[in-house]
Amino acid sequence: MTIASAEVNCSRRYKIYSFLCATQEIANVHATSLGFGYNQLIQKNCAWVLSRIKAEFIHPPIWQEDVILRTWHKGINGVFSLRDFEIVPKGCSGSNDTSDNISNISPLVVCTSSWLIINLDTRRMVRVDHAIGEDALSTALHEDAIAEPCGKLTAPAQMTPAGEHKVLFSDIDFNLHSNNAKYMEWAIDCIDPSLLLSREVASFQLNINHESKLGDEITLSIGTLSADEYFIEGHCEGNNIFQTLIKFK
Repeated sequence: MTIASAEVNCSRRYKIYSFLCATQEIANVHATSLGFGYNQLIQKNCAWVLSRIKAEFIHPPIWQEDVILRTWHKGINGVFSLRDFEIVPKGCSGSNDTSDNISNISPLVVCTSSWLIINLDTRRMVRVDHAIGEDALSTALHEDAIAEPCGKLTAPAQMTPAGEHKVLFSDIDFNLHSNNAKYMEWAIDCIDPSLLLSREVASFQLNINHESKLGDEITLSIGTLSADEYFIEGHCEGNNIFQTLIKFK
């Protein structure tokens, strides 16, 4: 894929939001090829939802750069289905980039994620093996972009108010809840623009703890773990909606 102008920030570097949008799309394409994508699960009134994701932006792509986005699923860890991603430069291994020779290229971005399957009526979790079958799990590729699964995030002791966001029509997806990429947009906008203009993102983790829907009022707060680490979370009606930890280079 070629990095488009709408996918980069004012420094012409790939945005977290754009990365999250791309991972959603390729995850579904790959899952569909294995027999458990959106169209297959919706027949059982179920859908995949992202629960946790973390990524390292080693050398984030820039505008007009040609890159390859790659994904694979790694099987189950407890209640979660694990999926990894990586972005590598296109053409570094010659004119014929394949999954075999891509593995020898230094990645630009590496990522791991944890997914759940929910019943769309009850909004309750469905066991992955029950929803997609034991046979589907045999297609897992035991390769790590990031070896350590996403864990829980803990807010710093001191958090300060960072405003509110009302969930708008443009925030929701066809599952009728806020799309996961939108949480990172809200979080980034909580950070001082002067820092965003002068620093590059090194890594982030996003944990989605509760869904939010059209019209919900999300209260945002921010704290720091160090001069390089910013923690943002959103609450609504007593529920912790999301938490994210963003580290800067």
